Amino acid sequence: MIQILVISETKDIEEALKLCSRKFSFTCKVHYVLDAEEVLPFIEKTPLVILWNIAENFPYSPNELIRLWKETNPFSILLLLLPQNHRDWLAPCLENGIQDFLFKPLEDLQELVEFLQEHCRRLKRWKEWIPSN
Repeated sequence: MIQILVISETKDIEEALKLCSRKFSFTCKVHYVLDAEEVLPFIEKTPLVILWNIAENFPYSPNELIRLWKETNPFSILLLLLPQNHRDWLAPCLENGIQDFLFKPLEDLQELVEFLQEHCRRLKRWKEWIPSN
């Protein structure tokens, strides 16, 4: 099972996640959180994929949260959906451990589906060769 954490004010990417899981035939458990207190336990649970759709009013900057996450769980795969108006966040986020990113708003849903499929394929390959705890 692939766990995805979405930090967002809305569930606007839910349809893309459903479409991606059907197309790629994987089980996906999505956790939506709005509050910083809700995020911290996920660091301990070690989700395999974290898809970030950082809300503007979130108390941590993406960079702070990425740094905290990577210090606690260096093997997690972190993906970032980044608003166009926050391109300045990109370099520090990449330095602290984001593996990939997309700018939003997205052109269409297919862009997100392909992005997720690519990373799900990688995860599936890693999971086949690395024993789970």
